[in-house]
Amino acid sequence: MTAPPVLVTLVTGPCRSLRAEAAALVADRVGECRTSDGSDIDIDALVARIDDAAPEATSDGTAITIALGVDDVYAPDEVGFALQAALSSRIRCERHERPIHVRDVIAVVRGDELDRLVNPHRDDGEGTSAQRIATRVEYATAVIVVGEAPARAADLAYALNPRAPILLVDRPASVGAYRFRRLIRPPVDDLASEQGWMLALSDRAPRLPRGVNSVVFRDPRPFHPGRLDEVVRVCLTPQNVGTIWRSRGVVRLASRAGAVGSWSSAGAHLNLDPTGLTDDEPDIISGQEIVFVGERLRETEITRALGAALLADDELMAGPMEWASYSDPFPAWDRGHAH
Repeated sequence: MTAPPVLVTLVTGPCRSLRAEAAALVADRVGECRTSDGSDIDIDALVARIDDAAPEATSDGTAITIALGVDDVYAPDEVGFALQAALSSRIRCERHERPIHVRDVIAVVRGDELDRLVNPHRDDGEGTSAQRIATRVEYATAVIVVGEAPARAADLAYALNPRAPILLVDRPASVGAYRFRRLIRPPVDDLASEQGWMLALSDRAPRLPRGVNSVVFRDPRPFHPGRLDEVVRVCLTPQNVGTIWRSRGVVRLASRAGAVGSWSSAGAHLNLDPTGLTDDEPDIISGQEIVFVGERLRETEITRALGAALLADDELMAGPMEWASYSDPFPAWDRGHAH
C-alpha cells in the first residue's frame, strides 16, 4: 500500500520567530532551512531533510513546514520551483517512495515593509530589498501582514497577488490554526501565472480597490537606453504619474539587440535584468510589455513618458549597428546569471 503524502509548506518572512508562528498554523513539524555556505541552497539536501523529518504516522494530510529566511540568496519562487521540480522527478523515478508535495507558500510581511512599497519615498534601501518583499507577497498562497501597516497595505497585497487570502494581524499566532486551515488558498502550481501583473498582461486582471489601478504599456519598438534612463529618473515620479507601487514585465533596449530583459520595480528601485531569452526562440515578445500597479496612476502620462523613450522612425531605420553606439547607462547583463 502506498504511504500517504507528506505536504510541505514553505514559510517566508523577516525573522525566525514570525516564521515559526506562521508555520505552526499548518504544520505538524516545523523546521528552518538555511543555506549551507551563505550563498546557495542544495535542493537535494533539502529533500533529504524532508525525508528525515517525515513522521512515521500514516494518517493523511501530514505536513512538514520548512521556513525559508528572507536573506537566502534564492527568492521563495526560485526555491519553490526548484523543490517542486526535484520532488516531481523523484516521484517519477522512485514510485515506491513516500510522495512529497508542496502545499502552501505562506508569506509573513511586516507592516513597515509594505510601507516601503506604498510610499516609495520612504524606501531607504536598508534591510530586505523592496524587490524581495514584493516577490514574497506575489509568490504566496496566503499573506500574513504583521503589526502596524499603512492604510493601503491590504490593497497593495491584493494588487500583487489577487488570489491569496490576506490577513492583517498583530502576530501570526493570533490567526489561529483552525481559522487558517479553513481558508481557501490557491494551489502552488498556479502561482507563476496568477500574480497580479501576469493577470494584467493576459487581460484577466481582477477589479482593483477604488483608487488603485494598473496600466499596461505595450509597444513593438525598442527603447533608446539613454532616454529611458531619463524617463525613469525624471518622469515616472508620483507628482507626474501617480504612485507606482510595483511594475513588472519584459523590456527591449536598442543597444542590446536580440536580448530580452526583465523589468522589475518595487519601492524606489528599478531592476533591469537579463532573461536569457533571445530572438531565436519561438513566440518571443518583440517589444515592451510592462505592467504598472499603484495608487491613482495616470495612464496617459505613463504612456506618453515611455513612448518618448522609444526609437523614432529614423532611429529604427538606422539599424542595430547604429543602436550599439547609443549611450547605455544601465548595468551590463551577464547572460550567465539570467533569470
